[in-house]
Amino acid sequence: FTININNVAPGTKAVVFNALGEVVSETAVAESGTVLDLQNSAAGIYMVNIVDANGAVLKTKIVKQ
Repeated sequence: FTININNVAPGTKAVVFNALGEVVSETAVAESGTVLDLQNSAAGIYMVNIVDANGAVLKTKIVKQ
């Protein structure tokens, strides 16, 4: 699966965790947009944290089948 992230402030990063809390991906997000490609990740539940430069966090859960 892929995740499209758009319209973010400078200094934003995306961190993806698996169900065990292990970091699967950590990526700096460009202001113009970034695509996280997790095609090779196993099926399961993932948490995606979008963290801006001020430390504010947006969390979402994704289920890959």
